[in-house]
Parts: sequence; structure tokens; C-alpha cells
Amino acid sequence: MSCHCIWLLFYLATKNDMKRIGLVLPSILLIVFAITFHPTMKIHIMQFTNPWQYMVFSPQMFFLLSAIFVLSLRKIPPKQIGLTIQPLKKNLLLGICTGAAPFLLLGVANFIMKKFNPAEKQPSLYEMSSWMIFSYFIFAPIAEEIFFRGIVFHALKESYSITTSILASALLFAACHSSMMVGPLLLGIGAAILTNRTKSLLPAMLFHSLCNGLPWFYANHCHNLMPFEKWIFFRF
Repeated sequence: MSCHCIWLLFYLATKNDMKRIGLVLPSILLIVFAITFHPTMKIHIMQFTNPWQYMVFSPQMFFLLSAIFVLSLRKIPPKQIGLTIQPLKKNLLLGICTGAAPFLLLGVANFIMKKFNPAEKQPSLYEMSSWMIFSYFIFAPIAEEIFFRGIVFHALKESYSITTSILASALLFAACHSSMMVGPLLLGIGAAILTNRTKSLLPAMLFHSLCNGLPWFYANHCHNLMPFEKWIFFRF
């Protein structure tokens, strides 16, 4: 019975208007993601000792393959979901500037706090391996932006307003990062706004990539802000 229901959902998702993404197919994929990467299931994936093996079965790989699946099944041109770099200079500048803004805010706040209550310099608290660098700054931003801003956001835009689509796609993105909801929510909102304004995923990918470096920057260069960590990262 369950198999018939799944096939029926796939049929409804693909029978009409092959240039539209639709909401059914992304919804099915998000449900599959929630089941596959539920903590009770994820423990089996975490058993890989080689981090590069883990990447093959990671959430990011799931999102990337899901996006490719939707594009192939629905016959959507990649450019329609923002897979274009033009205009290159403008998109590069916009992505880098928006991604640098949180670093600037943290840096200024740390400088101000240093004047009032300087903290002792501490050893590096957040080291990154080559696998983490590749995953956090290259693979995750590309895979997640293609799926959430390329597929999910554009699918929502087909049926809802821009504001609703931005908020809904950001909430879904944050829900898939359940360990820290608010940071991904703000990232998702910013990335969706960039995608909507530029019609390209490149600025959102750059913004996402830079934002993934915030924990490292904070841990290693913002020691004066440590007393306010729960307020900065909304950890209560």
C-alpha cells in the first residue's frame, strides 16, 4: 500500500507542466531526508571512520543528488533555478560583501569589548581538517544552495508570494539543521533574498560559504565576546 502511495505522489508530481518544479516532489524528498537522517538512522552513517566516505552518505550529497533528480525528471533548464554565474563580477562582489558583513560585525564588537574587559589570549579552539574545509566551504554551500534556493525556493515561488517563499524555504533549511536553528534560519533568509534579487545561486553560495567560517572566526579571534556566546549564537 505504501509503495502505491509513493508512486501516486511521483505521478502527481510529474504528470503536468514539465517546466514547473511543483511542490509535491520537493516535499517527498524532504520527507525522505527526515526519515533517512533521523538520529536513530543517522547513527549508522556516523560509523564511517573515513570522513571522505561519510561525505558520500552525507545530507549534502542527498541534497545534491535530489536536486539533480528533480532537474532531470522535470526537464528544468539549470539556468531557470539560478545555475548561472552572469553577471560574474557583480555576483562575486555581492556574495563576498554580504558574507563578510557578519565577520565585520563580530570583529567590531570584539574590538569594543576589548576596551572594557580584555580577555586573555587563548590557544586555537577550533581546528579544521582538509575534509572539513572542503565540506564546509565548498561542498555544503554548493549542494545545499542548489537544493534549498534552487529547487525548494523556486518551487514555492510558483505558488506563493516572494516573502512567503523566502521565509518558508529558510524555515525548511533551518529545520534540516536542527542542532542550531536560528543561525541557519538567518542564513536561509539572506541566501533566498540574494537568489531572488540576482537570479543566480552564485552570491548565495559565496554568502553561505563565508558564513560557515563564522564559528572558526569567533572561536579563534573573538575571545572578548565569549561571555555573550549564548546571545550571539542564540544558545539558551
